[in-house]
Formats: sequence, C-alpha cells, structure tokens
Amino acid sequence: MNRIKEIRENNAIKQIDLAKKLSVSQGTLSNWERGVHDPDNNSLILLTEIFNVTADYLLGKSNDSNPISNNVNSPISIKDFLAQYGIKKEGRADMLEEILDMMLRAEDKTEFADEFSKRNLPNVL
Repeated sequence: MNRIKEIRENNAIKQIDLAKKLSVSQGTLSNWERGVHDPDNNSLILLTEIFNVTADYLLGKSNDSNPISNNVNSPISIKDFLAQYGIKKEGRADMLEEILDMMLRAEDKTEFADEFSKRNLPNVL
C-alpha cells in the first residue's frame, strides 16, 4: 500500500487542494490513496517534489524517505566511489577519476570531448 494519504495528512493538506496542485480530480487522488490505481509518472514526480520524498517511499517500497540526503554530509572521493563499485584494477580507477574530473570541470559536452580527445586515454570500461 502506498503512503500518499498518510503523507498528505501528515502535511495537513486537504485532498482537494493536493488534487488541484497535481491537476487531477479529487476522485483520481482518492483512487491513488486507496491503492485502486497508481499515479502516472508525471504525477508521481510531482508528489515526490511536493513532499520531498522518494518515489519508492511514496509507493511503500522503501522505509527510507530520502536516502540521498543521508549521504550529503559524507563526501567521498571519486576514487573511493569507484572502488565501491568494483573498479579497483590498478590504473583503471585513476583513469576514471581523471575522466570524471574532466567531466565536472567541462562547461559543455564539446569542451569535454575536446579535452578527452587530447588526453588519448584508453578505453577503461
């Protein structure tokens, strides 16, 4: 069962007011809250933005309402991030770190492509 009604009530929002924000009828919202139908993707995105929760939490698939925010205060180096995902081969993580760093510094795709081609880096994936 989803948490739409629970979250709406916890935020003291009337069903009719939320329906208006979502540009749906009150009946449609009621059907979502009762689990008769699921919200369409656009409405689901709006709901997550309105209530600042994840879609998985909203739909009852996770008990963690905002897992990304749990990591905000825990910065991690690119190399450590890559190691978490099994990219440990010597040299490979360093090359990926360099590529990711170039991506973060580039103003646009063209600038990144130019910089990448100048480095003549091998395929690292």
